[in-house]
Amino acid sequence: MRAIRGRNGQTLTWVVIALLSLTVSPSAGAAGDDIEIRAKRARGGAGIRVGTWLVRDLEVPPSGSSSESASLEGWFQKGLDLHLALESTVGFWQRSQSSTESGSLGAETRREQQTYLVPTLTALKIYPATRPSSPIEPYVAAGIGVVLGIDREQVSSTDPLVPSGELTTFHTGLGIQTGAGIDWNSGSAFGMTLGGRYQWATFGEDVRGKRLYRGPGVNVGLTYRFRYE
Repeated sequence: MRAIRGRNGQTLTWVVIALLSLTVSPSAGAAGDDIEIRAKRARGGAGIRVGTWLVRDLEVPPSGSSSESASLEGWFQKGLDLHLALESTVGFWQRSQSSTESGSLGAETRREQQTYLVPTLTALKIYPATRPSSPIEPYVAAGIGVVLGIDREQVSSTDPLVPSGELTTFHTGLGIQTGAGIDWNSGSAFGMTLGGRYQWATFGEDVRGKRLYRGPGVNVGLTYRFRYE
């Protein structure tokens, strides 16, 4: 009888261990998943940036003027882990040109030209030395995507040989951006960001006389970290 009881006691012990292992293992897995989810959520956010893009080799019309707008960006960021995030941006940049040409018998032709570049980029953002809870976070980033180029020209002329009218053309090109910056986390949902970059926009055909727009830029912006509490 004692031998039977001993075997029964051992069997019961192994059954209890097996049941405990079944209950503990899912909990450990759930805890790991929870940590991963929290890390990804901590990097999630959105915001806006405004700055300058100093495009190289822009030519001014010989009998007119030109100007460039500020560079604007709206962005959305999804966390991958504690140090990586995927950022999607939509930007805007405009160049305006105007010129007046003289014709025969005192006729004049006025040209108003606007070039709009709208880059839609996806960038990998790396925070190499900090966590989302850090107040100051340096980062580096590199991205690629599609750039929409819109070319609009309006002509007003008193020369019968030059028709007046308006023409708008659309072009699709490749956009590339590299950069670095610093995010400031205020401890609340809102913060600030400051960065520098070098950006390219290249097209298969001329967009207002250029196939390649490239140059450095700086920007500053407002950030918002998503909250889940």
